[in-house]
Amino acid sequence: MKTLTIPIKGMHCASCAVTTESALKKVPGVHSASVNFAMERAAVDYDETVATPEHLAHAIRENGYEPALEGKPTDGHGGHGQS
Repeated sequence: MKTLTIPIKGMHCASCAVTTESALKKVPGVHSASVNFAMERAAVDYDETVATPEHLAHAIRENGYEPALEGKPTDGHGGHGQS
């Protein structure tokens, strides 16, 4: 499993985050997704044999927001210990 943090531009309210989170959770291979409106980012745990960062970005774009795929997948530890 991989964890990816994706900056998201264009969200205007908490409802935007909720609908984006719901869309990400529907992507095959996604185990969990959490979208933070205030931080303008999503944290997604996914099975890299099923889903790709591009699949996740597509789900975000389909909701009308712009993902910035500058985040790098981690080994599933949620980025703990990374600088």
